[in-house]
Amino acid sequence: MLLDLGAFDAAAQEAERALTLREASRVRSRAFGQVTLARVLLAQERVDAACQVGMELLTAGQTVTSRRLSSQLNSLQVEFDRHRQVPEVRDLLSRMAATAQHRRLLLGSLALPEGPP
Repeated sequence: MLLDLGAFDAAAQEAERALTLREASRVRSRAFGQVTLARVLLAQERVDAACQVGMELLTAGQTVTSRRLSSQLNSLQVEFDRHRQVPEVRDLLSRMAATAQHRRLLLGSLALPEGPP
């Protein structure tokens, strides 16, 4: 992955390209792209832009019930936490925490019942 290699400009271009290629109806797919873009922007110290992407992600991804996306959002929350001193980040972290709780409830309700003991 370009981000892991430290190729931040190329990683940002690819993440933006992926988002451009995804139709709005592909909410889950776009959400993964938005997570990647937010991570890249944070790595570039473009915290305000990362917050904007994070807010868009939370708004658009409200209906997505995906364990994989929830896991990535949890990791992204940890990355944002390093910038907690920025007021916009604190707002985003508060919203991410509320969203995480909502996702846990949704995912818990989707869990399949276990078989007989």
